[in-house]
Order: sequence, then C-alpha cells, then structure tokens
Amino acid sequence: MTAVGGSLANMYMIPIVLATLCVFFSSTAMLKVREKKFSNDSKSTPLINWELFRSNVNFRTLCQVSFVHSFFMSISWPLFAITMVRVIKIDMIQIAYISIISSIVAIFVRRLIGRITDYAGRRRLIIISRAGIFIYPTIYAFATNFYHLVIANLIVGVFGAISEIVIFAYQLDVTSEGQRGASLSLYNTVSGVATFFGSLFGGYIPSVMMSLGLNELVSIQLAYAISAIGRLGGGLLFLKIKEPISYPSTIRKEIKRVVSEDIERTKEELEQIELKGERVDYELHEDFELLEGRIRKKEY
Repeated sequence: MTAVGGSLANMYMIPIVLATLCVFFSSTAMLKVREKKFSNDSKSTPLINWELFRSNVNFRTLCQVSFVHSFFMSISWPLFAITMVRVIKIDMIQIAYISIISSIVAIFVRRLIGRITDYAGRRRLIIISRAGIFIYPTIYAFATNFYHLVIANLIVGVFGAISEIVIFAYQLDVTSEGQRGASLSLYNTVSGVATFFGSLFGGYIPSVMMSLGLNELVSIQLAYAISAIGRLGGGLLFLKIKEPISYPSTIRKEIKRVVSEDIERTKEELEQIELKGERVDYELHEDFELLEGRIRKKEY
C-alpha cells in the first residue's frame, strides 16, 4: 500500500483484492478432503439445539462463562484502531509489523500448546489464557509509542493462540461426536451475541464520557480499564468449568518434555547436517585426488 501510493481508496483496494484471491484459491484445498457418509433419520432439526445446552452441564457452563468473558473482551476492540492511529499515530507499515509479530508468535505457540494440552489437560490453560489476556488492553491504555504496541501484540499472540487451541479441544471433550457440529454452532452463536453487544458498548463508552466533559484519551483509557477488569474477572470464571477426563501430566512437566524433545531433535538434525557435510567433504577430497591423479598421468 505504501509503495504503490495514490488515493486512499486505491491503496485499500490492493490488499482487499489480494486477500479475496488468496482466500478463494486456498479454500480449493478443501476439495481434496473426504468425509464419511452418514444418514440423518430426524425429520426436522431446530434452528438452535437448546436441548444440548440444557442437557450438557459442562458445555452449558463453558457457554455461560464465555459469554461474560467475550462481552468484556470485545469492549476494547473498537478502541485499538483509535489508539494506533490517533493516539500513537503509527503508519501503515508499523500496523503491518504489529500484525506480523502476533501472527508469527501464534504460529510457534500453537505447535507447542497442541503437544502440551493432550497430556496436561485443557482447564488450566484455558484459565491462564483467558485471564492473562487482560494485559493487552492494559498496555494499550497507557501506550505512548510503537514499541509498547509491539509488546502488547507479542503477549496477545501467546495467549490468543493458547486459548484458540484449548477451548476448541475442550469443546470436543465435553460433547459427543454426534453433537459436535451443533455444539460449535451454538457456542459461536453465544460468543457472537456477546461480542456484538460488547463492541457496541465499547464504542459508546468514550462517546458518553466525552459528552460528560472528559478528554478523548481519558475516555478511551476508562473503556480499556473496564475491558481489562472484565477480561480478568471473566477469565477467572473459567475456574467453574470441569475437566471431563483426567490427564496424566502437568503443564510444567509437559513444557520440560517438549523443550527437551525439541533440543534432542535439533541436536539430531545438526548431527545429520554435520554428517552430510563430512560426506560431501570426503567425496570432494576423493574427486580432487582422482583429478590430480589424471593430471599427473597426462604430465608423464
């Protein structure tokens, strides 16, 4: 966008078109996915399966707690762009850097957490990630430069990736195979309603505070404070959920195991590279000796 320049409309058109093309062509990979056929004997399916909500206590508790947390989490969503553009006044390249940083961190954390949660369980990781994410709006509330935002997005990259993995895994744990589609749709509906009203509330708070005489920065900081406190409190509410099955290990043990496995794997890969390098050196040495022998024969 920065390199091309031109009008603002033209600059925005570039990433929008590229994103559309990337999404379309990447989605064609799903054509290779196969699923088993099944028959549905029910004559009619309700729009929302409330029976699942009533009968499954673990799932109901997850939805209730997630509703509270999602509401407070989304309060700060409309404010992040205001802070970046009007308070810190960063440019488009810096906004891109922030997005890239959180994405790269999330890539590595997802791989790590996926290996940990299968042995250490979901509940503690859910609590840590959901409660810990209060740090994100807190940093934004007092940020004064670009580097503060970098730190905030490093943190959200970690906690966001953890939450994404473990909550999905927890839903699979507390629902049967025949209910998973319905449970995911119902959970997303509950979360969607919460974030809809939370975002509206978050957008109105600064406007109301400014109409009462507060300046823009203080009004935004107040909204961030409400979101941060709500995120922390909502995260601690996940203490109410129960682990449906027992897991053989702990988070600390699994982190040590995963780190040690990665270290050993890295050592093995380095040894393989070293062996390949030695083999190449040996082959080159033999080739040079053969070449020298042929040169001597010609000289004689």
